Amino acid sequence: MSAHDVFAPADPGFVADPYLAYRSLRAGPRVVHHEATDRWLVARHGDVDALLRDRRLGRTYLHVASHAEMGRPDDPPELAPFWRVIRAGMLDVEPPDHVCEQGPVLPVAERGVEVDQVDPLGTAVLPVQGRA
Repeated sequence: MSAHDVFAPADPGFVADPYLAYRSLRAGPRVVHHEATDRWLVARHGDVDALLRDRRLGRTYLHVASHAEMGRPDDPPELAPFWRVIRAGMLDVEPPDHVCEQGPVLPVAERGVEVDQVDPLGTAVLPVQGRA
């Protein structure tokens, strides 16, 4: 059974119960190209863990290439505000910008933050990020 046969993320049956597909993918090759979505699938925990920890790969390609260069359409203009917020978040920023944002936040994150403490943090963090 091919990846195309088992991995159908738009199919309601897959959405309701994706575990059979995942089991089939784990039983096959470690890396599979899914023709229908033109994506590479990696289903084994150890392989996914290694990929996520490999600093050569990063979380996104937008720090090295545009959507057009990667063969993808540009984001729809109506989603620009959404993507501006998402791409400015610490989790989706690549080094060295990530490290610059992490410095002021890490000591606070390590000791825990109460909800009523978040607003005062904004006034300290935003100038560091150059967004004040």
